[in-house]
Amino acid sequence: MDQPAKSGCADIFPKALVAEDNANEALQLQQAFKKARIHATVHFVSDGMEVVEYLRGKQLFEQVASSTLPGLLVLNLGMPRLSGFGVLEWLRRHPHLRPSVIVALGNRPEERTRALALGADEYIVKQSGSNSAAGLVQALLQRFRPSTSRCLPPKVSEEARLALSP
Repeated sequence: MDQPAKSGCADIFPKALVAEDNANEALQLQQAFKKARIHATVHFVSDGMEVVEYLRGKQLFEQVASSTLPGLLVLNLGMPRLSGFGVLEWLRRHPHLRPSVIVALGNRPEERTRALALGADEYIVKQSGSNSAAGLVQALLQRFRPSTSRCLPPKVSEEARLALSP
């Protein structure tokens, strides 16, 4: 499902791909992107094979112009069929299909070293709770938004602060 979010906030990436197998968490992330007023088209997939199929489809049907690939891949490491680690390994073999920035999401801090070694640009420990999606989106904005953007209030929420901590 593609979700263009519209309003006055500066774009972080024109296109983003989010791989999340938990339907409730994907819905919460979709709502958090919209609430954060991100202009990007955000496409959601539910497992690692769908990430590969999505990126291969861009290659087959759009000759992989850099503008067709997502600028951001938010990748849950613990997914069925093909894990986030499997996606990172696949992207190492297909660097021409690699999004500009890959953010790996995991439940265990010890996954960080492996994810970064396989090519993730960032690793964020997934938080649980009703505000975890909002905290994740705020963490992404804090790390990747242009400094001139005024998407967030000046004070960063506790959820974002937790998501930003290593």
